Amino acid sequence: MICSISGEQTIEPVISPKSGCIFEKKHIINYIKQFDKDPINNEQLTIDDLIPINQLNNQNLNSPVTDSIPSLLSNLQNEYDSIVLENFTLKKQLQLAKQELSISLYKQDAAINVAAKAIQERDDARMALEKLTTTLVEEDKIDDIDQAKQELFQKHKSQKVKIELNDIVYEMDSEVKYKKKIIDFYYNNEIDVIVGKQKDKLIIYSINGDEISSKTAHADQFTINNNQLIAYSKANIIFIDDNQIKLPSHVEQIINHPSLNLFIILQQNSWSIINTEKVLVNYKDTISHGTLHQDGEILAAIKQEKVYILSISNGAELGSYDSPFKVVRIRFASNGYWLLIQSNNHENSTIQIIDLRKSIEISKIEIVELIDDFIIDPTSNLIITWTKTHCKLYRFMKKDKEWKLISQFDLKVNNLEFVSTVVKLLQGEPIQLLSIDIKSNKFIKSCIINK
Repeated sequence: MICSISGEQTIEPVISPKSGCIFEKKHIINYIKQFDKDPINNEQLTIDDLIPINQLNNQNLNSPVTDSIPSLLSNLQNEYDSIVLENFTLKKQLQLAKQELSISLYKQDAAINVAAKAIQERDDARMALEKLTTTLVEEDKIDDIDQAKQELFQKHKSQKVKIELNDIVYEMDSEVKYKKKIIDFYYNNEIDVIVGKQKDKLIIYSINGDEISSKTAHADQFTINNNQLIAYSKANIIFIDDNQIKLPSHVEQIINHPSLNLFIILQQNSWSIINTEKVLVNYKDTISHGTLHQDGEILAAIKQEKVYILSISNGAELGSYDSPFKVVRIRFASNGYWLLIQSNNHENSTIQIIDLRKSIEISKIEIVELIDDFIIDPTSNLIITWTKTHCKLYRFMKKDKEWKLISQFDLKVNNLEFVSTVVKLLQGEPIQLLSIDIKSNKFIKSCIINK
């Protein structure tokens, strides 16, 4: 018989009526004296409860008695018995500790799950509150945007321009030297004003190179709207007149509304609509390379490597478009229903033309070189692309409904803008272009004319 405490053969076995297990008598007696319990199931147990088990020839297992050795053996046996009992107790304590640790870990996992759920509910509540706040702030301004959209739509509808484009050529017009060195610029062709940026100043020039005014400004981003109102940013602060408007994060782009004193501000983690005094609405959405439609209500921008059409009235996504390469430029055409998307890979560029009325790609210009940028003229019939060494002129062939390369000319530019607007063309002006050479302080004018 094996002792349940020592794991060894018993000499004087007894059985516990509480657990039904067999023990060496001396081991179980020592345990009862310390704990008053059955070591197996922890029920109350006394020495009197133990039931002896008879074994045949039990006396033969006893050690022979001698005069000097028995006492030594008895001491060694007592020490061994103590070690056996202590070892059993430690094993039992270890088992209990393992059980308690397992229970604690289970409770911890449950607590983590509860905490994660609570955090998610908190975040959902915050988003719902932000949307509610956004809606409440928008209400008094949405009518202004919608009304301006209707007015601009009617205005542009009545200003359709038709120009006979036969054998057209590119011609240099003039160069104008401006006095003060600038490191960046913004050109508004509706009011023919150029804002030049110095390290600590913004200078307003006419297209003829005359300095109109200047103001001290350490600007990151800057613009001037059609009402001749200048807005610029430093970090996450927008400056308009004497007002400062703090935004949630660093300003990446400022976009003018075509008629209202409203600005769309693209930031690192959101985008906002502001007036001259405050933030009207903030949308938690990361977008870049924004451009606003000429009617002032829909915004095209890059998000997650796609081009999205967004309503500035409510932030709603109205559509999205994929491109073959990485999107680098977006522009609306003056006809009001084309969206042009430039995408580049390492060697080639593509310009997609999307018809917003049908929400489909109607044509594409595949360019076997890497272009820096492109512009489309006010008639929506000419596209100019450029690299560091030359420009190419494409014309839309209505009969074939495709774009045809009609001219290439050597012009080293980093930028190119159409001076022409629909209004100017209706007044009989030619299709004019402007390039600003920052290195040589020059405004370079050119034009596209029929032969």
